[in-house]
Amino acid sequence: MEPYLTLEDELRLVEHAKTNMQAFNELYEYYFQKIYIFCVNRLGNKEISEDITSQTFLLAVEYIAKFDTSKQIRFGSWLYKVASNKIIDH
Repeated sequence: MEPYLTLEDELRLVEHAKTNMQAFNELYEYYFQKIYIFCVNRLGNKEISEDITSQTFLLAVEYIAKFDTSKQIRFGSWLYKVASNKIIDH
């Protein structure tokens, strides 16, 4: 079982990921499967779910510098919202 990230640990990792791709990779590894399963459960299609998951993380890389950790919102919550919007767009 993978370790649980506390909000504080996650926000610290997000701040580090703004300038360090290895830190971003930790977020990616933590959330990839969760986002993918979220997409599959809603779409019922593995290929489209893979595409939407990829698009979600591409946007995460692009916009992580703008993620405001002072709002004390989980990065994962933002990822789910992005994935949800991508599903709606699909």
